[in-house]
Amino acid sequence: LLTVQLFAQITPAPSPRKIQIAILFDTSNSMDGLIDQAKSRIWNIINEMSNLRHNGQSPTIEIALYDYGNSTVAATSDYVRQQLPFSTDLDLISQKLFALSTNGGNEYCGAVIQKSLTDLSWSADNGDLKLIYIAGNEPFNQGPISYKESCALAKTKGVLISTIFCGPYDEGVRTFWQDGATCSGGDFFNINSDQAITYISTPYDSL
Repeated sequence: LLTVQLFAQITPAPSPRKIQIAILFDTSNSMDGLIDQAKSRIWNIINEMSNLRHNGQSPTIEIALYDYGNSTVAATSDYVRQQLPFSTDLDLISQKLFALSTNGGNEYCGAVIQKSLTDLSWSADNGDLKLIYIAGNEPFNQGPISYKESCALAKTKGVLISTIFCGPYDEGVRTFWQDGATCSGGDFFNINSDQAITYISTPYDSL
């Protein structure tokens, strides 16, 4: 009995699950009419994640932020810029997200997805939830790097890509935003300026 009690004292509790989210945000001028709504939806997703529980424990949430399609970023970087690597500082994340502004426009979804997959320190634990949310409104297949290639890389890392098309649903389907999500097992949804935003379920909802 004493041995069991001592073992219980020294055996650590299971570590909390980790949720890693990379936010990829189109900051080209074509986003002018919807950028504030898109920022709010992204922040709602972050808040939803912070309320999740697994076995009664709150997961550790790490969030990274990139913007893409902005002409202030060098063309040699495919107009992709890391605003923040994985961080648990929600105040800093909020500050960076809501400070994003638009300028110019060459929006390469495949390039920004690949950049986030190769730059960030993604967890190797299959029990952790690894997500990319990419928001924008230009065709998903633009740029020098195929989004299908980036999706294949995401699958090898266990990362789900969900796409947020800022415009009509049917247009998002036609311009490959839906395919950009389904190719990695993620979700596709859209934001219209005159419509309510759909809720996105997560793999943790059933836990």
